Amino acid sequence: MSLRPRQDSIDEAGQIFVDGNLIPPNDLPQIKDRALEFCQSQTRPIVLITSGGTTVPLEHNTVRFVDNFSAGTRGSTSAE
Repeated sequence: MSLRPRQDSIDEAGQIFVDGNLIPPNDLPQIKDRALEFCQSQTRPIVLITSGGTTVPLEHNTVRFVDNFSAGTRGSTSAE
């Protein structure tokens, strides 16, 4: 059993990582319920477009990572 200290970090998007694992927000069940309710209320097909920067850890301790500094311009233009 390892007694190493826990490594917490927060990325630029405000996502919380503990020991390299993304921690979901506390209100995730409510977010899922609202999204499902919205999807079920629509009569036409729905398309989800995500955009913006991405940070991906290269190793377990998230010391090194790959980062793209996208502002999401292409995604928002595509959505319009």
